Amino acid sequence: MEKKGIVEMCLLWVLLKDDSYGYQLIHTLSNIFSPLPERTVYAILKRSLDEGYTEQYTNQISAGPPRKYYRITEKGKLHLDDCIKTWTKLVQSVESLGITESKNRTI
Repeated sequence: MEKKGIVEMCLLWVLLKDDSYGYQLIHTLSNIFSPLPERTVYAILKRSLDEGYTEQYTNQISAGPPRKYYRITEKGKLHLDDCIKTWTKLVQSVESLGITESKNRTI
């Protein structure tokens, strides 16, 4: 699983919890994956829309212009489940080699 796949999994996970707009997703994911270019998040959002994993709608909550919000679809939930299974297998494989968090380890 490449980094973009991991970011996609996290993006879908965030949308599973609550609908969100692009800038909010960028802010949330940038706190985890730093640095994370905005264009990467928007590319993942576009691909997820094209694949049917997310859908977009417009909502105006404040006095400002309407925002494009994203929500996960049923197809997206199935894809997220597959991503999590792949991620879990990857982590287990790496850990089976003895590679774990290296806080108190010298290399």
